[in-house]
Amino acid sequence: MDIQWSNWASRGRPQETDIARPFVQHNQDGRLEVFALGQGEIFNVWQVFPNAGWSDGWHSKGRPAANVGIKAHVVGRNADGRQQIFALGGDNALWQSGTSRRMAVGANGRPWAHRPETFSLVLALWSRSFPLGEGLPAAIRGAASSDG
Repeated sequence: MDIQWSNWASRGRPQETDIARPFVQHNQDGRLEVFALGQGEIFNVWQVFPNAGWSDGWHSKGRPAANVGIKAHVVGRNADGRQQIFALGGDNALWQSGTSRRMAVGANGRPWAHRPETFSLVLALWSRSFPLGEGLPAAIRGAASSDG
C-alpha cells in the first residue's frame, strides 16, 4: 500500500522567538497540540478540531519562574487524557505544568511546579518517543547519569 503524504504547510513561529525541539501530543478529544521551546519558554499551537484546522498563532506557556528558563521538555498524558509538560529548568530542576480537569480549547496550563520526585517519569516518557535514549537531550542524559 502506497501512503500519500500532503504537501508541507507552515505553522509559523511565535513573533518573539525562533523555536526548537517541537513535541506533539494529542488532547483528550483527539486534537493534536505542538509544544516547542523558545527563549527558555514553552510555546504551543493546536488543532481547532480533531483532524482539521489550527489555532491562530503560537501561544506562550511561559517559564517556571522569572529567573528559570527551560532547557528541554516532554509532554505526556494522564490516564484521563489531560496533558502534562515536564521540563528541565535552567536551575537543573524538573518542573511540571498541566491542563486542568476543565480543559477548554487553548486553555492555559496550571502554574509551573517544581517536581524533583518525577524525574524518572520524564525519562520514561522520553523513552517512548525515542527508544534506547535516541534524541535524549544532553542536559537530561547528564542529569540522569548523575541521578543514580
